Amino acid sequence: MKYNKPYQFLRAWGKWLCLLILLVFPLNFFLAEEQKYELLLIFLAVVGILVIGFTIKISRTHQNLQTETKKREHARELLQTSEERLHSFLAAFPDIVFIFDEKGKYIDIWTSQHNPRHKRLLEMKGKYIHEFFPEKDASLFLNTIKQTLDTGTNQVLEYQITLPIGIRWYEGRTSLTSQRVDQQRTVVWIARDITERKRIEEVLEHERNRFMSILESMTDGVHIINQDYMIEYLNPVIIRDLGPWRGEKCYEYFHELKSPCPWCSYPKVLSGDTVCGEVQYARSTKIYDYVDTPFQNIDGSISKLKIIHDITQRKQLEKELRVAKEQAEIANHAKSRFLANMSHEIRSPLNSIVGFSQILLKRADARFLPEEDLQYLKNIEISSQHLSELINNILNLAKIESGQAKITEEPIHLKLLVQGVFQINKAQADKKCLQFNYEFDPALPEMISSDRTKLNQIMMNLISNAIKFTPEGKSIRLKAMLYKTQGQSHLVFQVIDEGIGIPQQHQNTIFEAFKQADSSISKRFGGTGLGLAITRDMVKLLGGTIELESEEGKGSTFSVTLPLTKTIIKAVESVSAEWYNRSFSPDNKILVVEDDLMNQKMIQTLFRELGLKIDLAEDGQTAIAKVEALEKEQCLPDLILMDIHMPGMGGLETTEKLRTNPAFQNIPIVAFSADAFEENQQTALQAGLSGYLTKPLEFNKLIPVLSKFLRQNTEGVVIRSAQQGLPPLSDQLRKQILEEFQALSEIPYFMTSRLDTQIQKMVELCKDYQSPYYDHLLQIRDAIFAKNPEKATELIQNTFSIVEDSTLTESDASRSVR
Repeated sequence: MKYNKPYQFLRAWGKWLCLLILLVFPLNFFLAEEQKYELLLIFLAVVGILVIGFTIKISRTHQNLQTETKKREHARELLQTSEERLHSFLAAFPDIVFIFDEKGKYIDIWTSQHNPRHKRLLEMKGKYIHEFFPEKDASLFLNTIKQTLDTGTNQVLEYQITLPIGIRWYEGRTSLTSQRVDQQRTVVWIARDITERKRIEEVLEHERNRFMSILESMTDGVHIINQDYMIEYLNPVIIRDLGPWRGEKCYEYFHELKSPCPWCSYPKVLSGDTVCGEVQYARSTKIYDYVDTPFQNIDGSISKLKIIHDITQRKQLEKELRVAKEQAEIANHAKSRFLANMSHEIRSPLNSIVGFSQILLKRADARFLPEEDLQYLKNIEISSQHLSELINNILNLAKIESGQAKITEEPIHLKLLVQGVFQINKAQADKKCLQFNYEFDPALPEMISSDRTKLNQIMMNLISNAIKFTPEGKSIRLKAMLYKTQGQSHLVFQVIDEGIGIPQQHQNTIFEAFKQADSSISKRFGGTGLGLAITRDMVKLLGGTIELESEEGKGSTFSVTLPLTKTIIKAVESVSAEWYNRSFSPDNKILVVEDDLMNQKMIQTLFRELGLKIDLAEDGQTAIAKVEALEKEQCLPDLILMDIHMPGMGGLETTEKLRTNPAFQNIPIVAFSADAFEENQQTALQAGLSGYLTKPLEFNKLIPVLSKFLRQNTEGVVIRSAQQGLPPLSDQLRKQILEEFQALSEIPYFMTSRLDTQIQKMVELCKDYQSPYYDHLLQIRDAIFAKNPEKATELIQNTFSIVEDSTLTESDASRSVR
């Protein structure tokens, strides 16, 4: 038996001691004296033993009491520590912990010490739920407590409470405890403030509703498909077009297939790519443009978001546009063929007119035609040039409008280009007694990269316009300037005239095709109104702008601004276009393939003027036969001029057949055709032709070709055949020419305009007489415009010496005769 307290021990052992005394004391009356002493001794011994045992027991009990006391103190400390930890945890716990009994009484409350509002909750301890909440809310809380007690399971409840600071939302979680208070079971209720979460949820719900509203109201179809090909969302557009969804997978619903589509873009989308394309579904006849893009779910998985746009109408329009485009291309091709045919039909007879008029004008001075007849001949030449210009303008406009005009960039010596344009137009300006000058900005680079042909035509069109509309005695200026803006360099051409000007009301339409400021202008000055329209379009092709400033009766200024691209590549020097400054060897063999009889005669006469004989072939078969015959004689032609459009075998077919023979591979074959379309020229060059000349044939186009392929006269430049029959120079004229040469040699080389004016003056002195100086002057002019100062200076000095020696010799001869 275990005695926890001393009095328990004394009580137990005292009973035994009293019982012993009660048993021994009566024996004292029955025993003898000796026996009494023995009994007393035995009693004392027993008492002693009991006392000893009592003492030992007391000691052990005391030790046990001390040990138990220590254990209890230690347990009390552990309990106190545990309680402190629990209170510390509950004090830091953001949630509120309630202990309720079965009746809804607040048994205990733990709340955060950092929240003053929670501290006031401690006042609820010992009170009931219905004392603080309306009946409806109190009943809800009591039912939740009852369910926890009845089922033994945890319950979750979301509820809101109206507080002085506003409505707050809480989430309550209950659990059953083993503690009983006043014989009643208790429930733990943990309340968490979820107001912020509810606010976020409301915002998210609002955004979701807004997003869904957008999807629902979109005119495009939208659907979402997960990685298992299950449809997660379809908007009304898809349901309207393809019908209701009944749980099928995407390939079953959209394409009526039993397995994923072989063209499915999902693997690419899963890797993060966005895929675009066109699609047509089995359930619809419509065509859709689609975008497939990755869509990340809340759990991190990837779904495919697909947006489809109905393009059925657009595809139908595209089909109609293709048909319309094909029809337009057919019509455009027909127009091109019509223009080509008309160009060919007009250029063929025009070729004879231009050619014969040039030949007659060349001979006119030698034959002393009456002034009236000479004017008639010049009128024929001018009319043919106008007709040729009209054809070229119409073809250029057609190419620009059809988008076939192309830019061909090449290195250009800018100053020589400007000087060349000036020189070409100066003679025409002199005829009208106009003061024509040019200015070249020294800051401009020497070499630029651009389209030489279009630059040349822009300036030629503007200058010819200025000459046409400027009265006699007035001035025209051509200016080439450098203009810089925002770090970009521009080339600016200005043509400034003192002409009739353009009324303000017509300045906006002056660049339109077939438009002129006044309907009477074409009658007074000529022209078709195409020049400025073509000029504007060419400026646009070069990436520039053209502007007009004009005042009626005072003149006009046309300004062309073009992007400037410098280059260090040197331009290829062109052959001089002065036909009378070339002499070709009479040993050159030339074959001309031409079916038109009138053109044959014109070409024969033209080449005869150049001191050359030609052989003629009226068609391709004859041309091949003549070349083969010349091969047998081992004297192949040095040049073949080939007409393109001929009956029977055309020029291209003839060229291809000639090129199949290795012996004829290197014969220069130059097209000579009335077809001026650039694409046809390119086709001809690709067929093996060495060059391309268009009709009407002009000396300044023919001479460079002949100079390239024919042998030059090794004996040097001869006096022109047109000078035969002209009177010789007089002594007085020789002296005048000598004086002019003296003045020429004193002009600085950089003053190109003065040099050209002086040379032109001397040419006028020589042109009506037999003179070797005429050709020398033309050579000097070529050297000046080829920017070859050494050659120009040498020619001036040599010619000056020849003139000086010739003048002195003639003077001595005159004195000896006298």
